[in-house]
Amino acid sequence: MPGRALWLWVHQLLKHFKKQDGESTLKERIKNGELGPLALGSITLGSHISQHKDRHADLFEGTLKFPSTNPFKTSRRTMKVIIKTYNLDNTNTLDRVIKRIKREADLWDSLKHPNIAEFLGVCYHRDFDVAGIVSPWFQNRSLSVFLQKNPDIDKSEMVYGIANGLDYLHQLTIVHGDLNPEQTSSTSDLYRAPELVDEYGTESSNSPYTTQQDVYSFGMTMVFVLSGQLPFYTYGPAKLGVQQANIGTQLRHTDYPGIGETHWELGTKCWARDPEARCSSATILEVLGGVRTAG
Repeated sequence: MPGRALWLWVHQLLKHFKKQDGESTLKERIKNGELGPLALGSITLGSHISQHKDRHADLFEGTLKFPSTNPFKTSRRTMKVIIKTYNLDNTNTLDRVIKRIKREADLWDSLKHPNIAEFLGVCYHRDFDVAGIVSPWFQNRSLSVFLQKNPDIDKSEMVYGIANGLDYLHQLTIVHGDLNPEQTSSTSDLYRAPELVDEYGTESSNSPYTTQQDVYSFGMTMVFVLSGQLPFYTYGPAKLGVQQANIGTQLRHTDYPGIGETHWELGTKCWARDPEARCSSATILEVLGGVRTAG
């Protein structure tokens, strides 16, 4: 759908907000600020990237064109962005979409941390009558791709940065809920706590996500970053690794010889079978801070 506009700047939005017969009120409610702060500028919607894991949202790439008064204080006239759009259907009603976007937008807008992607605002796509949330585009799109392209980067420092961002969220009693370095669903289940996924990779619990599950995901992510190997890679395809985690199999240090003793010991405290036995994000940050100082 390249070339179709997402209008983000309120002065550009106004001329599109005259209600017509049978027209949805979604854009009017966006205009009134019900869904959160509007982004500044106009965006051209690019290609579809993927369907979000909950199947009620889609991810698109796009280009943000700044207004004459550039809010980002940069000489650039454009910025590449990613847009998460929320779809209306029989189960995802307008009211539910509005509440969901507002909750996510308000929360994200309140977060200010160097290890957390910046929130750029809420937008409306007039052609498809969907709302979306805009954030900066990251060229590599996933941590795994970034590591492939930058094999010599300080991986210990990268792990510390991830822990720093996670602890910031947990200090605010916010659960990430989807921490992993992948961009494909076929491998992302390897990073999810076993109490969340059954042996077939299917969601096995309707309970809210917890900080303990984030900690499990961090531990598995740390293993991948430091070793370059997937969790449970020795068991074959990802679905077999998920099965091993589900039955309580623990990772073996001998399969990841490049990971130092301190990082490995921390990892065992992150992926403990009992969620209550897992360490906190504060403990993770303290341990990794010690490694950082010693190094």
